[in-house]
Amino acid sequence: MLIASAVMSLAQGGVCATDYTWMGAGGNANWSNTGNWSPSTGYPNGSGDTVQIAAGGGSTATMDTGGMTSSLTFQRGGDFAIDGGSTLILYGGTLTVNDNFNYTISAPLRMSSSGAFTNNGSGALTVGAIDPQGSQLTWNTSSSSDAVTGIINNATLVKSGTGTLTLSADNTYTGKTTVSAGTLRISSDSNLGTAPGAAQENIVIGGQYPVLGITETMTLNAKRGITLSTSGASINVAGGKTVTYDGIIAGTAGGSFSKSGAGTLILGGVNTTNSQAYASEGKLVINSGGSIGNVIVSSGTLGGTGTAGTVAIVSGGTIMPGSADGTAYGTLTTGAETWYGGSTYDWLVAGNSGSLLDMGVNQLNLNNVTSGSRFAIKITGTTTGTSEGQTFTIAQYGSLSKSFASDLFTVTNNAGGYFTLSGNESHLQLTYSAVPEPSVVGLFLMSLPFVGAAGRRLCAKRR
Repeated sequence: MLIASAVMSLAQGGVCATDYTWMGAGGNANWSNTGNWSPSTGYPNGSGDTVQIAAGGGSTATMDTGGMTSSLTFQRGGDFAIDGGSTLILYGGTLTVNDNFNYTISAPLRMSSSGAFTNNGSGALTVGAIDPQGSQLTWNTSSSSDAVTGIINNATLVKSGTGTLTLSADNTYTGKTTVSAGTLRISSDSNLGTAPGAAQENIVIGGQYPVLGITETMTLNAKRGITLSTSGASINVAGGKTVTYDGIIAGTAGGSFSKSGAGTLILGGVNTTNSQAYASEGKLVINSGGSIGNVIVSSGTLGGTGTAGTVAIVSGGTIMPGSADGTAYGTLTTGAETWYGGSTYDWLVAGNSGSLLDMGVNQLNLNNVTSGSRFAIKITGTTTGTSEGQTFTIAQYGSLSKSFASDLFTVTNNAGGYFTLSGNESHLQLTYSAVPEPSVVGLFLMSLPFVGAAGRRLCAKRR
């Protein structure tokens, strides 16, 4: 009896490993039904067993009892699901998709060692609850629609591959989350597992153009320290959504970091990264007390009341000191700034107060602005309560790269009244008047005889 028991134990432990292929010919979909497998002498329940889901049978296998396999491969040529309430143990931690169909595992999964889930196709791999038991789970996908809908427990998570993985549960894992390629998509802070009790490195973004994609308005826990491990990292915020993060972004001297997506990212921490930041889409806002290094503003907007390093606003970019929603004025402190033709300063007025760009002793470079490619100043807010002749300093700096000329700028006023732009070697100013300047009125009056004459000629032609 002892010998027989030992043999049975060894067999179930994987010494007598079997390569199983799903045939689905057993009359029901149960995992333990030996008629569903080839060979039909058993079913996958050993640490050395392998499983391939190939063509044949129905489109579902049901975990009616526990099962075990060292690897699970999907290559069925059609959609397939593994459901049921019993646990499937991936002893070797390996799951692979080798075609372009959709595969779903809603039965609970448990790993006994670090493993990799690899989707080599374009179909969706969707998995429910996973317990890696303290191991590392690497999810490598080329698909744009992979997802974990259940809870990931007790793990560290690595997202690799050019595709997208979406996390949607309130996960409980406590290890780091690393995005080394493609996109890891979340909609809440809890998707990233349990936040650390004290500030520490918790999110690593770096590798082959990795993206942390955020689809809903949320606050990212400030204790989740973010490290940029290589150049090209991005945080993407969906349009109409706002993400607030008061933690620290660190890492990668000489690299680059991009704020992408049409939404708003608000940073409130004293960020230590040396990466060149790009505001390429939507808004990148630095809150009061927060700071970031050098920024290039391309088709996006840089705003806030915090501090930035050197700033370049290239064609299509906008700078907007003040609140993230553009309703409250404020001061944005920066290093030297370079303005390009085709870019915009969105300036907010509120009575006798207004926003300010403060460059301190640093230079404002206008060498890339010409009368043929002007820099736009867009005035928003309200002039209710603004005093006649009130002068606003909208930008102050230590020096100007070339002499001020009004024909380098276009001024668009959406706030009411009239504003005149002036400048010198230390500041740009807007002066308010409730009525147009006399010179403007004079030009208008001087034009009336010409308008009248043109009208008389037109009437004569009609007669």
